[in-house]
Amino acid sequence: TPNIQLFRKKLLPWVDFFPSQKITISTPKEHQVKTVYEGCVVNTNVAYVARVIPTVPYTHPDSAPLTVLARILSSGFTHTEIREKGGAYGGSANHNPTNGIFNFVSYRDPNIVKTMLVYNSAAEFVMKGGITKEQVLEGILQTFSSIDSPHSPASKANIAHICIKQGLDEKTRQQFRTRLLNVKLKDLQRVAKNYLLNPKVVSEVVIGGKDLFSVAAKELKSNKMK
Repeated sequence: TPNIQLFRKKLLPWVDFFPSQKITISTPKEHQVKTVYEGCVVNTNVAYVARVIPTVPYTHPDSAPLTVLARILSSGFTHTEIREKGGAYGGSANHNPTNGIFNFVSYRDPNIVKTMLVYNSAAEFVMKGGITKEQVLEGILQTFSSIDSPHSPASKANIAHICIKQGLDEKTRQQFRTRLLNVKLKDLQRVAKNYLLNPKVVSEVVIGGKDLFSVAAKELKSNKMK
């Protein structure tokens, strides 16, 4: 059609302007885990408190219970302690199985240290019976709802492409689903102890107002936050 001919006429000369060079394959770099403990002062009277803990790859058996644990902690612990009791606009826990990261986040939070203490107590909350078997089932259902929610054809294609690029074929994804179905309360207590209780590598970043940092400095015994 005339439109295609016009497109070719305009595009091909434009492509010729690009420099030609040989394509080289770069040497992949290994990611180095780095601990970050920083604060950023902004003009606000609230804070955003984040804690990040590296866990395990998608294919690891503990990835599924960690994902379910985050769902349960988000709705049954951090929401209560950080929002309802602490007065923050929100507080949540999340585990991303594709990159092996567990995180706690609060936003529009009037507290810094109190919220950090909530993060500290999450593992003991689970280990001392804070989670019921009914909550385990609910957490599994919530997880499936998030990973198997309805998508448009375009979204399905995009998700499939991303999974392929990440090396997550259908067999690997089905294995993860099977592990989700088999998560038990004892599994949640085990991973809470192994990964959330006194983690060897943990990063914390706080964005907040100057007054909140002043209060936090007085409450913290050892304030090494940059």
